[in-house]
Amino acid sequence: MKNSIFSSIEKHPTTFALLIAGSIAALVFGPHLFDQLVPIEGDVRAHIFKIAQYNEALTNGSWPGWTQYWYQGLPLGQYYPPGFYFLGALIEIIVGSSVVAYKLLLFISLVTNGLASYVFAKKILKFDQFTSLICMVAYQTSTALLINYLYGEGPNLLGWSLCLWFMIIIFNKLLANRLTFTDSLIPGLMLGLTILIHPFPVVFAALAVGVYMIVSIFGGKIRLADFPRLLRYLIYIMAISLLVGAHYWIPAVLTFHFASPIYVYTVGFWPAGVPFLVWLILLALVSGVIFRKRLADAFWVNVLIGLLLVSLVLGFGGTRFIPGDFGTFLHEFRFATMMAPLFSVYLIGFALNQRETAYGLHFTRSDGWLSLLVILPVYVVGGLIIFSAYYQEENFWKAILNTYLSLVIIIAPTFIVIHSILSSTIKNTDSPFRMDLRLVLAFSLILITTVLPAASTWESSGLTRIFQYVENYRQSQYEEILDQIDEGRLIVPPYAGFLGEGDSFVTFGWQQGVETVNGPYNQGDPKFFSLTVHLEWEERWLSFPYSLENLMQESGAKYLFVRDSHSLLSFGTAEVIDPILDDSYGILYEINESVARAVHVTPILLDVNDPQMVTEIFNIMLPDGYRYVFVDKAVVSDDLLEEFEYVFVDDIDELEQYSNHTRVFLNDIPYEQESSVTDSNNNMVISLPFTHIYETNFYLGDQGYSKGWNDFDFDTPYSQLVRIFDYLDDIALDVESILDRLEYSPAQYQYSNNQIEVQSNPGFTLIKDSYFPYWQGDNLVSTTQGLMLVKSDTGKIELTYDKPLINGIAGLITVISLFGLSIGQIVVSLRRRADRVKQALSKP
Repeated sequence: MKNSIFSSIEKHPTTFALLIAGSIAALVFGPHLFDQLVPIEGDVRAHIFKIAQYNEALTNGSWPGWTQYWYQGLPLGQYYPPGFYFLGALIEIIVGSSVVAYKLLLFISLVTNGLASYVFAKKILKFDQFTSLICMVAYQTSTALLINYLYGEGPNLLGWSLCLWFMIIIFNKLLANRLTFTDSLIPGLMLGLTILIHPFPVVFAALAVGVYMIVSIFGGKIRLADFPRLLRYLIYIMAISLLVGAHYWIPAVLTFHFASPIYVYTVGFWPAGVPFLVWLILLALVSGVIFRKRLADAFWVNVLIGLLLVSLVLGFGGTRFIPGDFGTFLHEFRFATMMAPLFSVYLIGFALNQRETAYGLHFTRSDGWLSLLVILPVYVVGGLIIFSAYYQEENFWKAILNTYLSLVIIIAPTFIVIHSILSSTIKNTDSPFRMDLRLVLAFSLILITTVLPAASTWESSGLTRIFQYVENYRQSQYEEILDQIDEGRLIVPPYAGFLGEGDSFVTFGWQQGVETVNGPYNQGDPKFFSLTVHLEWEERWLSFPYSLENLMQESGAKYLFVRDSHSLLSFGTAEVIDPILDDSYGILYEINESVARAVHVTPILLDVNDPQMVTEIFNIMLPDGYRYVFVDKAVVSDDLLEEFEYVFVDDIDELEQYSNHTRVFLNDIPYEQESSVTDSNNNMVISLPFTHIYETNFYLGDQGYSKGWNDFDFDTPYSQLVRIFDYLDDIALDVESILDRLEYSPAQYQYSNNQIEVQSNPGFTLIKDSYFPYWQGDNLVSTTQGLMLVKSDTGKIELTYDKPLINGIAGLITVISLFGLSIGQIVVSLRRRADRVKQALSKP
C-alpha cells in the first residue's frame, strides 16, 4: 500500500502538489468558505460590492456602467480592471452569494499561487520534487502572502498567480530558443488576461523578463546577434497582451486624469511587515552569497537575486524616484509583501536542492571568516531597517529592544545553524549529519517563512482577524436603520461609524435602496476627491456645526449614521442633526433642514492660483458655505465664461479683464494683520490670511496618504479649530452680502436607467452627482468639488451616462482577440501534432 501511494505520487506529481495547495487553502479559510459571514478588512467591501454589481448587470442582460450607490456615483471598471469581478459575478450565478463568490475567488487565487510556485521551481529552476513542494508550502503559508488575503488584495493575488504562469511559459520558450510568432500566442494571452485582472503584476512581469534578459546577455546565454529576434518576439507578446486587455486599459488611459490619487504606498504595513520580510530577505541573500560561487550553474541564482532586488526596490519606495504619475501609480508595498518572499524562498531552495554540490563543499577557516564578514554588514543594515519600522512606537526603548531581540535571537541563530552545518559537517561525506542536511534546511525554510513571522507579526499586523467576520447586515437592528432611511443619501464616517468593520451600508445597503455618500477607498473612483476626503480621512469636520452642515448639503446627504456619537456632539452639532433612531447597532441622525439633489444656483468663477484652497476655506469653514458653487476657469469654455456673473480673483492685475462681472478680490494678508471686507460698486475685497488658515488647518501632503491626514488631525487641537471658526464667523457676517445675491433654490430631480432629469429655472443648476466625462449634456462642467453644473436656457435638463464609441471598440477588440487567439492556438497545436505524427511515421 505504501509503495503504491509513493508510486502514484511519482506518476502524478503535479496532481499531488495541487492536493497539497488545495489543502493549505482549505485550512486557511476553514469553515467560513461557504457561509455568509463577511470578511471585514481593507478592500474587501469594495470587491464584494462590485461582484454584486456586475452580477446584477449581467443577469439583467447588460454590461456594468455607472452606479449611484457608492459615493455619488462611479463608473464600474473604468480604472480597476473588470476581470476579477466578472469571474466573481459568474460564480455568484452558481452559488447565489457575492460573499461566497468573493471568498471562492480568494481560495482559487491562493491555490493557483501555490501551484504556480511549485511548477516554477520544478520546471524552470529544475528543483527536485521534494524541494519544489517545500518551496510551495513555505510560500503559500507565509505570513507575507496571507496578510494580503486579510486586506482583500484578491485581484492583485489572482493576477500575480497568472504572472507566475506567464513567467513559466516564457522562460521555457526562451530557454528552448522558441521565438516565433506562434510561440508568442500563449504567453501573450496569459499577460493579456492578467491585464484584465490587475495591472500591477503585469508591470512586475515585464521587469522580471527584463532581469532575465540582462542576466542572460551578460552571462552569455543570449548572443547580441540574437537580440533583434528576441526583441521582435517580446513585441509580439506585448502587442497580443494589449489587444486582449484593450477593454480595460484603453478607457482607463483616456480618462486617467480624472482618477483619484489613491494608488499610494501603504505605510501601515511597515511596523508589522518589515521584520519578517527582513528575516526572509537576509536569509535569502546570505544563502545566495554562500552558494552562488559554488553552484554548477549560477544563472538562475543571479536571476532570482535580481528579481528579489527589483521587488524590494518597488516595494520599499524606489518607484517614488520615477518621474511623473507613473511612479505614484506603482508605489505599492504589496510588491514586496507578495513577491519578495517568493524569490527569497527560491534562493533558499537552491541551497536545499544542490545536494551534490553542497556535500562537496570544503569550508576552510578563512572561508568561515569571509562569510561572517559578508553577513555582519547585512545584519547591521537589516537592524536599521527594522528599527526605522519600529521607531513609530511610543516607547523608544521598547523599539530598540524589539529591533535587536529580533536581530540577535531569531536571525543570527538561524544563520549560525545553517553555516555551522555546512562548514563543519558536510565536508565529510561520511558525516552522520549528511542525510539530515536537507531536512534541516527544509525545516529552516518553513520556520523562517511561516512560523517565526506569524508568531511575531500575527497580532501587530492584525492577521488574527483573517478568521473574524461581521454579520451585522443580517441583524434586525440593521434592518431597523434601513427602514428609517427614506430616499436620502447616507454618510457613514469611517471611525465614528466603524465603516472599516461594519461596512454593511456600503456593501449591502444598495440592495435595499440605500445610497451612501462615502466609503474608504472605493477601488478606482472618478476624481471627486475634494468633497469626499473630508468624510473619509478628515472626519473631524463632522464635529463642527458649520462644516457638518456644509458637507451634508454639498453631498446631498440627508442622514448620518454613527456607532459613537460623542465626538459628533462635542461642539454644537445637535443644532444641525437630530437623532431619529438609537438601537444597539448605532445611531441614525437626520439633518434638520431640507436637502436637495439639484438646486438652481448662481455659480462663481475662480481665476485664482489655488482653487482648492479657496474652495476648502469657503465651502468647509464658513456658515452656509455649500451655497458658494465654485468653477475653475481652466475647465470653462470661452463661450461660457461670460455667463458667470461673479468671479473671484487673487491677482489685482486680473481684475480689469472681468469688467462685466461682479468681482471679488481675495487679498491674502499676514495672520498678524487685521482682516477686513470692503464692498462697493459691485466690487468686493476680502482681506484674510488665506494661506495661513489653509496651511494651518488643512492637510497639504500626499492626498492619497490616509495616515498623513490622520496624523495631521491628531496634531491639530480641536481648540485651535474652534478658535478659527470663531475668527471666521465675524468674516462670514461681512461676506453675507455675497450670499444674499447668490441664487440657491431647490429643483425637481429624477434619476433612472443612467439618466438624470432635472426641472429647474433658466440659468445654472447644480446637480449633486459626480462629474464624469461620460455624462452627456449641453453646457456641462465640473465644479471644484467634483459635482455637475449645467447651464440651461429653459431650465429643463437631461443628462445621460453614455460611454463613447471607443469603449465599445475596446471591448470588441478584447472579445475578437480572445476568440482569434483561441482559434489560432488550436490550429497551431493541431499542425504540430500532425507534424509529430508525420515524423513518427517517416521513421523506419
